[in-house]
Amino acid sequence: EPYSEYRFLGGHRLQGLPYNDGPHARLLALNTVRDMIVLCDKILSRSVKGHRSRLIPGIRLKVFADGDASIVTRGYKIR
Repeated sequence: EPYSEYRFLGGHRLQGLPYNDGPHARLLALNTVRDMIVLCDKILSRSVKGHRSRLIPGIRLKVFADGDASIVTRGYKIR
């Protein structure tokens, strides 16, 4: 909670942009951090499914999303 008034600056892809600027755009705030923790737990427990992404041609990627958090990764990297 002591960080609730902080400004969160994105630096990767569309982080920090308003939602209507792109499908993966997210405004960053403390809630994003909370949602990311929940999403990581769900990915590790396999309670959320990833969807194929063609973000980078020729590389098999999956997009996992929950709330204001999303992760793009290679499925085999998850242990």
